[in-house]
Amino acid sequence: MKSIRYPLVALALLTARFGLAQTTAPTLERPLVVSPAVGETIDRAEKAKYGLFMFYSADDYGEATFYRSLSADSLITLRVRLADGRTAARPYTQAEFLAVRDGIERRIKELGEPVTKAPAQAAGMPAASLSAPDYPFQLGQSYRLETRDGSFSGVLFSMSLTNVELSTPDGTKVSVPRSSIVRVVPADGSTPAASRVGVNRSGSYYDIGNGDRLFFGPTARGLRKNEGVFHDAYVVFPGVSYGITNNFSVGGYLSLIPFVPLEDQVLILTPKVSLPLSKNLHAGAGIVYLRAPFSSSSYYAGISYGNLTVGSADKNLTLGVGYAFANTDDYSFDTKTSVVLQIAGQTRISRRISLISENYVVADSRPVILGLQGVKINWPRVSIGAAALLFYEFPYDVDYGGGFIDRQGGQGFFAPAYIDVSIRFGKGNPNQVPQK
Repeated sequence: MKSIRYPLVALALLTARFGLAQTTAPTLERPLVVSPAVGETIDRAEKAKYGLFMFYSADDYGEATFYRSLSADSLITLRVRLADGRTAARPYTQAEFLAVRDGIERRIKELGEPVTKAPAQAAGMPAASLSAPDYPFQLGQSYRLETRDGSFSGVLFSMSLTNVELSTPDGTKVSVPRSSIVRVVPADGSTPAASRVGVNRSGSYYDIGNGDRLFFGPTARGLRKNEGVFHDAYVVFPGVSYGITNNFSVGGYLSLIPFVPLEDQVLILTPKVSLPLSKNLHAGAGIVYLRAPFSSSSYYAGISYGNLTVGSADKNLTLGVGYAFANTDDYSFDTKTSVVLQIAGQTRISRRISLISENYVVADSRPVILGLQGVKINWPRVSIGAAALLFYEFPYDVDYGGGFIDRQGGQGFFAPAYIDVSIRFGKGNPNQVPQK
């Protein structure tokens, strides 16, 4: 029995060893460095600093590395280790990979840090060139490889971790060491770029503004310097807002109601200060000032306010408090005042659609809720909004004397009542991806 047992044990050990070797055999992948600023492994701090991979939350994310397959499909994959130890993989196109690189470089410039060019954009190389170690080659595609010893053109038919092999027009097979390649240029002269519809250079949704407003009311986020917005509500109420600095903007609106003389139209002014307290927390303060007719001081009203906004440009929550004032007597400065509370939020549920809830509580002796609940359809430079008006008057008592008290209020309505269009312009708006 012993003579049989020992060979069986040895055979089992060999089988287990062979099976383990088969299981742990390395796959044909090569890590890619998207930017020298983050290196091969992108940790949680770098994700937050450069605004990367928004599809993973800060709490779930651990670290990630890009890999390129050396098989025929030449796929690029982002492999992510999550905070709970699980792993996830997300495929990237060549354009998306380069979009992440561009987004990192743009963020570095915004932070005022020195830009270390990635090999793909090294000095002297055109935008269409990428260094060999990082270039996501595709089998069957034509390339021109420029090396220290000359250049070679042909169709890529094979590649490994150390070499790429071309079939030249005359049928010659050429094997080129990756280490000797100075640059790679697609034979068709195309420029790698982020071209997928709806995706911008940071690898996420295209930019639709800095989240400085809801439908009509402000958030605590501000317009960026030299960024402007033309806004028109109800067709007859156009206006413009403009970022003087990253922290201060001004706006003005003038009604154009048909058959009403210009001097009798309504004027609104909206100066605002915005201060970033952290990446996703902003404090704002400003005034919404209305005069009707604008040519005299017969009637004016407005709100001086302060608010806080938490969240990004696409998804945020705003809480604020304001002090409403109004001149109710002709050519006098007697005012009625009320405290106004702001509770509002917006979230972008797709590259085109944002949902917005903008609500105000007028807290005086007859408190009411006014709100706009609706949707915005977004393009890189244009947004169209439509909303229903929510109105509710809280119950209140009216004392007529003699012990007679009448309970009033407690009524409201909800009905379609608002439409607007916004057109963004100016240098403050990052480069957009053209829509098809």
